[in-house]
Amino acid sequence: MLTVKDIDGVSLTDVERTVAGSDAGAAVAINVTVAEDDASLSAMYVSATLDWNDGSELVTTGAAAGEVGINLSKFLLPGFYVITITARNYRAPLHDVVVVKYLITVDSGKLSSNPPRIVYGPILPRDTGSPRVDTWQFDTGSDLLILESWVKMLLLTSKGERIMEPSYGTGLRRILFELDIRAVDTLVHEEIVGAFAAHLPAVKVERIDVARDAHRRDVTVYLALVSRLTQQAFQTNVVFVK
Repeated sequence: MLTVKDIDGVSLTDVERTVAGSDAGAAVAINVTVAEDDASLSAMYVSATLDWNDGSELVTTGAAAGEVGINLSKFLLPGFYVITITARNYRAPLHDVVVVKYLITVDSGKLSSNPPRIVYGPILPRDTGSPRVDTWQFDTGSDLLILESWVKMLLLTSKGERIMEPSYGTGLRRILFELDIRAVDTLVHEEIVGAFAAHLPAVKVERIDVARDAHRRDVTVYLALVSRLTQQAFQTNVVFVK
């Protein structure tokens, strides 16, 4: 079985971490081992790729039998990053792939004051059930919670679904599951930015990352955003199921 493990030998899924830093940023360390233990393979070779998702070149390990390690660090500016590790074995005819996302927030260490409440109202439920299963009342929130709810509503709505507003929504589902082209991530970015400009100008896009599961049935879109109302940064993700 192909796995990505931390320094304690624990198999990893997505990792969420906040790194304390300063105005200049902080050093972010990635220390993992990619391993294959399926003895039925004629050669248990593995390799891995690290993508810092900051515009720099991919870091690719050579192929090694059994396991290969990644032990790197990089100084990153304050902000939100999605660092991707992609592990592969050499199973024939199709190799296995494991993707681990590091959702890293580099904290500048500054204390931010809470701005006055600007918007307040109902939001999409943040727990199981709709409306909330414990009180049978719709969730309410303000400011960033409102914007997060608006973002999810916009992105999960396909164009033409909303009565009297056929232009509201996106074509993300079609792009993610129907188009088989190499530039799909670019199209996703253009679709989201265009939808925000038309229907949600209160939100500015800082970063968009797309992650697919091994079977390409679930796609998660990670977003780093900024409220134009309060200048606060926030993150959210939207899951599309085929």
